[in-house]
Amino acid sequence: MSCILFSPIGGSDPIRNFRDGSMLHICRNYLPDKLYLYLSYEMYEYHKKDNRYLYCVEKLEEQCGHKIDVELIIQENLKDVQDYEIFYEDFRKCIANIEDSMNEEDELLVNISSGTPAMKSALVVLSTLAEFPFKSVQVPTPLRRSNYTDENMERYDVKEQWECNEDNEGKKENRCLEVKSVNLLTLWKVNIIKKHLSAYDYSAACQVANEMKGQLSKECILYLEQALERMRLNSSRVNSIAKETGYQPMPVTKNEDCVLIEYILNLQVKDKRGTYDDLVRGITPAIFELLERALKCQCDIDINRYCSARNHVRRWDDDKLKGSEILAVFESIYGKGRFKSGNVYSVHLKDLILHFSKNQKLKTLAENLRLVEEKVRNPAAHTMTSITQDLVKRWTNYSTDDILQMMKDIIKYTGIKDIDKNKVWESYDRMNEEICRVLEKNVQLYQTDKNDIISIDNN
Repeated sequence: MSCILFSPIGGSDPIRNFRDGSMLHICRNYLPDKLYLYLSYEMYEYHKKDNRYLYCVEKLEEQCGHKIDVELIIQENLKDVQDYEIFYEDFRKCIANIEDSMNEEDELLVNISSGTPAMKSALVVLSTLAEFPFKSVQVPTPLRRSNYTDENMERYDVKEQWECNEDNEGKKENRCLEVKSVNLLTLWKVNIIKKHLSAYDYSAACQVANEMKGQLSKECILYLEQALERMRLNSSRVNSIAKETGYQPMPVTKNEDCVLIEYILNLQVKDKRGTYDDLVRGITPAIFELLERALKCQCDIDINRYCSARNHVRRWDDDKLKGSEILAVFESIYGKGRFKSGNVYSVHLKDLILHFSKNQKLKTLAENLRLVEEKVRNPAAHTMTSITQDLVKRWTNYSTDDILQMMKDIIKYTGIKDIDKNKVWESYDRMNEEICRVLEKNVQLYQTDKNDIISIDNN
C-alpha cells in the first residue's frame, strides 16, 4: 500500500516562523511515498528562485530515511488565486488523474490547510461531496491562530529556515488533524440505498453501493450482497456471507425447510413490489411442495414410494402403484384402468389429501390452493399484458394477499415449527432494518465536531 499526498502550496510553505508549514508537516508525520505539489504562478516563481519546496522535502527524506517521489503540478498562468470555481474544477481533474493512477489499496491524503482561501474552500467542498475517497488533513498553526506576516517571502533563506526549524528538534507535537466532516454525497447515496431497500430492490441497492466502495465499509457491501443473494434464492452464498459478518437474515436454516420458506418469502416480496406476473407464475412449485409435505406429515404418505425420477422430474411408477390404496383413490376419481404413469402434479396431491386427511381446514386449504393454481397458471402463461391485482382476483376470486395467506396457513400442517414465534414472515423487513443500521453506523465514520472544519488561516 502506498501513501499519496496532494498539496497546494501557499505562502506558509515550506516553513514559516521557524516551524513546519502544512505541506512539510504532513510529510513529516505521514511520510508519503508520492507527493503532488500544486503550484500557482506566484509559488512557481518562488520554486524557480530557490527550490525551497523540494529542498525541504529532500532534507526531510535525509532526516527520516524515507524516499518521497515528488511531482510538480505547475500552473504558470494561474494568477487569479482567489477564484473558487477555477480551483474546484482544476483540483477535481488533478485528483481524478491521481485516483486513476492509484491501486485499490493505496491511500490518498489531501492537504486542505495550504494555499489561498479559494483553494481551501474548493478542497473542502470536494471532500464534503465525496466524489473521490480521499482523507482530508488540516494543520493548524503552532499558536492555533493566524501566522505572523512579518516574513518577506522574496528574501526567504530556505537553508536558514531549515536549520532553525523547531520541528526538526526531537519529538514535536503532531498538529495534523484528519477532518471527517459529514459527507453530503455519501449521505445522499446512502439515502438512495435505503429507498431501494424499502422497495426491496436489492439489485439497485447493490449497484449504488458498488459505485461508492471507497466510502462504504466492507461490512455494508457484504450485507447488501447478502440481501441480493437471498432474493436470488442463493442460500449457500447467504450462509457464506453470514460466516463473515456474523449476521444470518434467514429465519429458518434447516436446508429442506429453508428452501420452502425462502421461496414463499420471495413470493411475498414480489407481492410487495407489485410484480404480480412473477408472483402468479411462481406459485406452482410452492403449492406442489406445500401439498406434498402436508400429505406426508398429516397422512403419512410419502409419494416418493410410488414414483421414479428422471432429470429431477418425478413420475408415477405403475409397478410401485400396483395394488396400492393410492392407485385405488386415483381410479375412483379417473376411472378404473385410466390412471397411467405420468408426471406427478399438485392436483394428484390435492386428491390424496381430500381422501386421506380428516382435518377439514387442511382439506379446504388444499382445495383452494389447487383451484388458484389452476385458474392462474394457463392465463398467466398466455397473457402478454400486465397482470394486476384486479386481474388475479377476477381469475381466482382471491387477492394475492389471500393466496399468500393460504400458503402461510398450510405451512402449519407441514411439520415446520415456530413460524409465528420467529416472526418468519417479517424477516425481509427485519433484514432491511439491520442493513440500514449498518449503513448508518458507516456514515457516522464521516462525522466529527464541526469545529474541526477549517477555521484557521494557515496560508
